[in-house]
Amino acid sequence: MTPSDGSRDPARVREVFQINDSAQVVTIGGRGPPLLVLSGPGVAFSRMPKLFAPWEAAFTVAHWDQPGAAQSAGPVSLDRLVADGLAVLEALRGRLCVAKVAVLGISGGSVVGLAMAAARPDLVSVYAGAGQFVDWAAQDRLSY
Repeated sequence: MTPSDGSRDPARVREVFQINDSAQVVTIGGRGPPLLVLSGPGVAFSRMPKLFAPWEAAFTVAHWDQPGAAQSAGPVSLDRLVADGLAVLEALRGRLCVAKVAVLGISGGSVVGLAMAAARPDLVSVYAGAGQFVDWAAQDRLSY
């Protein structure tokens, strides 16, 4: 993987990053500051590009197919998702030639995103949570 020249091609591209000894897919599209969108485990927003197409006018949107979702395989645990997510942020920084990346965690992705931002604030320009989980076990009970 070579860093880009900083230009933002609005076309979506699918890239495979080598993350902690496994190939993981990241879809990138749009213009503007980078935004990593994190879904809940088992969900792949990269399969729903029209949902985020309007955002691509303002941001370079990156969707990471987390292990166990869509095109990236492997066992899932919170520790692994956080570690792999931080490695994805590092790879995006190099790929997009930026110092920091904004992180949006949605639903279960809010747990991963918040843990990533807390562990490595030097990589994250801003964190936002939508459907923020505050107690995963209680949320799980309510869901069932």
